[in-house]
Amino acid sequence: MSETSAAITPIIHIFQSEDTLALERNLRELVAAISADPGILEMNLSRLDGFTDGEDPIQNAAYAMPFLADHRLVILKRPLARVSSDASRERFIHILEGLPASTQFVIVLEDEYIPWGKRKGWQEFSAKHWLHQWAKEPDHRAKWIELRLPDVREMPVWIKKEAEKQGGVISQAAATELANHTGNETLKAASEIEKLLTYVDRKRPVEVEDVRLLCAPGGETDVFAMIDALTRGEASRATRLLHMLLENEDPASVFGMIVRQSRLMIQAKEILDARGGMAEVMSELVMGEYAAQKLVEQTRRFSMAQLEDIHRRLLQIDVDAKTSAVPLDIALDTFIASMAR
Repeated sequence: MSETSAAITPIIHIFQSEDTLALERNLRELVAAISADPGILEMNLSRLDGFTDGEDPIQNAAYAMPFLADHRLVILKRPLARVSSDASRERFIHILEGLPASTQFVIVLEDEYIPWGKRKGWQEFSAKHWLHQWAKEPDHRAKWIELRLPDVREMPVWIKKEAEKQGGVISQAAATELANHTGNETLKAASEIEKLLTYVDRKRPVEVEDVRLLCAPGGETDVFAMIDALTRGEASRATRLLHMLLENEDPASVFGMIVRQSRLMIQAKEILDARGGMAEVMSELVMGEYAAQKLVEQTRRFSMAQLEDIHRRLLQIDVDAKTSAVPLDIALDTFIASMAR
């Protein structure tokens, strides 16, 4: 590559991805670079879908000038859903080649990589694809990023590194055991790691016994998924997940995790209300990026008054259970049903 082409800064980021977690993290970095101010960030961020958004909305978003920021960001998923002819391809390329330097344009290509056999390689967008060929030209200011899932054999190492990112430690044997449950599904593995680190309170390494206790095959009984469904108001899913949890875990353990999440949501709300963001949540609550992201998403669905009311209701459930007024499993079922409506 010549000195001239090396000096060109990419403004088009093309993510060819089968790794949802890695994609989410890359996108969050690009979003965070816009501004630390949530209001300014919102005005300079556009998320579009090539299937539902036509050429005009895409071009209007891409060519708009940033507001009180150095640049704006456009994230386009399923970009080629409507690019089915030579004419539509030319129009799409015209949009890309005409982008102002003040726009960072992200193209998300969901794909699958097969690492062996006759079909080895990316299945939808190979190196011969016309968009790949176009992006190779230096003056097109494009960067092609491949996000492949780790090899299954690499997952124990990946899990140990992810545990460190989330502020904890997992033993080699436990990492191998967890990899047997999750395969190379990094998003599931990150969620399981957060659950395990929460269980040991990040005060000791996660051991094999912890994995066997908390991680059912396939990750079906996941208290964090249940809490997420609860905060989304998905009544049937939250109730179903609660019942699955209670079939495999002690009601007191499930209740303890719900109470802890309630406390974390109140603390996160205080940080967000003080105009803090992800970095402050991660730092002040001592948690990893994935857990902080999920916590922020859950917290933003409630006001502080609602969160405080939820916590008071949980405290009352605790009192009732200890005085034998209401069995804990029944109290939890009633609480979830009333919350997820």
